[in-house]
Amino acid sequence: MIEEAFDQPRSAIDIFVKDMGLVTAAAAEVGAWTPIASTVGALFRTSHERGLGRKDDSAIITVLREHPLP
Repeated sequence: MIEEAFDQPRSAIDIFVKDMGLVTAAAAEVGAWTPIASTVGALFRTSHERGLGRKDDSAIITVLREHPLP
């Protein structure tokens, strides 16, 4: 993440988009509240929408840098 070596993914953002979607869908089916998973899923979806889907999952830092947490 610090070195911004995003082009040789060990685990791509698109994998997390899929996985977090599965997690939040399964949780919704049983009525479980998953605020952290939902937030992380939104972060990965935003990264995907910005064209980072095939980049290493650490590339989400580029989205966080644009919108730092309080």
